[in-house]
Amino acid sequence: MSLSFSSKVFTLFFGLNASLAFSQEILSFNVEPEKIIEGTEAVFRINFAKTSSSASAWCGLKIDFGNGDTKNIRIGENGDKDLNFSIKYTYPNVGTYSASVVGEYMSRGLKSAIGCAGPKRTYKVVVTANKQEKSEKPEVVVPKRPLVTADLPTSFNQPIDQDRLQAISASNPGFRDAIQGYTMKKVESVTLMMMQANQGEPYAQFFYGLAHTETWTNIYDKKQACYWFRQSAVAGVSQARLFLATKAFKDKECFDVPPTLEQAKVWAQLASMSTDPIVKADAEKLLQEILRFQIERGGR
Repeated sequence: MSLSFSSKVFTLFFGLNASLAFSQEILSFNVEPEKIIEGTEAVFRINFAKTSSSASAWCGLKIDFGNGDTKNIRIGENGDKDLNFSIKYTYPNVGTYSASVVGEYMSRGLKSAIGCAGPKRTYKVVVTANKQEKSEKPEVVVPKRPLVTADLPTSFNQPIDQDRLQAISASNPGFRDAIQGYTMKKVESVTLMMMQANQGEPYAQFFYGLAHTETWTNIYDKKQACYWFRQSAVAGVSQARLFLATKAFKDKECFDVPPTLEQAKVWAQLASMSTDPIVKADAEKLLQEILRFQIERGGR
């Protein structure tokens, strides 16, 4: 009875140690591809050589990915296929990592395995940003906005008044549709007016300036209003000249470059040349205010 028991123990011991006696030796270790992009899979390749002809030999292997993650693997479960072993791993972050593989004893009862033979092998892994993904997104270049000023032009155009407005409305369907939509406070009219303004239509520039003073248009912007008032005023629209003169005199925050009193006065003088009696009267009244203010300041 004792002999039988001893034989079983010996057989078990011998079988266990036979499993432990044979192992694979680490020959080489590398990581592919050479340039690894964050968030993409890298392939860890470890090549082994058998130290025994036993097809059932196992050895324990520890893989250290260099970023705090590790993995323990039994090599040899797939026979000779494991001699060219590979495993995939994804690095989530950009960085330089020292990955390594080394034999390590694995205790799993009858399936325990001694560490794979051979020295510890390391590999420098460089993970870079996903530049390709970033390049697919077109870079948005915001055009530099021109400075808003009340600067005077080198030459002055003749006044443009209501008679011209009526003529333009009759001859330009696009402008007519924009005006009709604007008077009805239709938001889509703002885009139509912008198109006409960008094409250089003086009255469209004036109304597009007005659109920037209204909240219902969704483009409220005091400075952009003054920018378009000036564009229209330079072209000759008397109403725009009056608005620009008023802003230059009473609302300097409307400009990037604070206007001078002289600029406000000249724009008011130009507006007073209008054939529209209402615009003319309002311009003359504003001009008198500017002159009185100028006198009070000693002519400055």
